[in-house]
Amino acid sequence: RYKVKPLRANISRDKNELKGKTGLSLTAKREFVKEGVNDAYSTSIPVVKGDIYYLVLDNVYENGGGHTIQFYFGQKVQLKGSVKNDENENIVTHVSVTDTKGETVAETYTDVKTGAYKLESVMKRGVSYSLNYYNDSSFVYSKTISLKDTLELQDLKVVLPKLKKGKKYPIGAINFYGNSTTYLPSALPVVQNLYKLMDRNKNLSIMIIGYINCMQNGKRFGVIDEISLPKGRSEKIRDYLIRNKILSTRIETAGIGCDGMLFPNAKTLEEEEANRRVEIKVLEF
Repeated sequence: RYKVKPLRANISRDKNELKGKTGLSLTAKREFVKEGVNDAYSTSIPVVKGDIYYLVLDNVYENGGGHTIQFYFGQKVQLKGSVKNDENENIVTHVSVTDTKGETVAETYTDVKTGAYKLESVMKRGVSYSLNYYNDSSFVYSKTISLKDTLELQDLKVVLPKLKKGKKYPIGAINFYGNSTTYLPSALPVVQNLYKLMDRNKNLSIMIIGYINCMQNGKRFGVIDEISLPKGRSEKIRDYLIRNKILSTRIETAGIGCDGMLFPNAKTLEEEEANRRVEIKVLEF
């Protein structure tokens, strides 16, 4: 006779931006999560060949909208590296891997003495991820990675510059949909890190500078308004910070047109996306 044993359960509710998402995660801490505001995910299951697993779903709300179920197979990858500031000092840094939806799939901290870190993450083939770095006294940084970068992921040396008045910083992964002021879901962890930096450094004031892409398939195309779109992008990030209680007096915005493209001769979708970005200038610190 078959015996069914409950291995994981999750009936919590969590952050609004997750929109009801739940499931299993490598970074989750608990197997069983009760009702109320709790962790959105339960810890993953190490599967055994030949075993049979059943997935049971239930919408607890009357007239609920149903479910969308996603399964994927990934490859376990080890990431190793070190983080220093621009004065060659080892610094304690939060390191996280997030997917295209902005959800964390792995995280760790660098060693306090060596600045080194090591973590394992499950990554899908053909999918890009963000590797995010955060330190309270340095500027935030994010790097796009994928399975094709396997060798590079074994020796990642990152320099996080100290916050300095008058300096402009590329932020790495706050990119936007084409012809839109809406940032990609993958940008959310970096936006959140920018908020943390502002929240923990009360004397920090910044200018957010928005940029646009004016290239498509390797050809320049006309942009009706080169200022309102990039400025709208910077204002989108400003609005997020203000909603999270950062004083508006600490934030200025600006927009730069086609002359500010990171890749002025962009020929790939990745280069076009990289052009649709924001950068940060430190006004006071």
